[in-house]
Amino acid sequence: MAYLGQFSDPVKVARVGLIKLDHIYYKHDQIYTKTKEALKGKPDKLKEIYFLKDPSEKVIDDIVQTIITNCDKKMKIRAVLL
Repeated sequence: MAYLGQFSDPVKVARVGLIKLDHIYYKHDQIYTKTKEALKGKPDKLKEIYFLKDPSEKVIDDIVQTIITNCDKKMKIRAVLL
């Protein structure tokens, strides 16, 4: 999404955001923290797992807001329901 944001085409960024929403498994940040602690001694395993950089609620809210502002009605409804 960050890469597409460089080209100032918000519709494409929103479409990629919708795909990302499909694939993000929403977890509380405590679960991410516990997973990181459990895998401290295994850096290879830590690299295999995708961790969100910001709090999960903020990431999901930002993606949904991007979709709502830049996409058609069908995609907006899909984003809100995810």
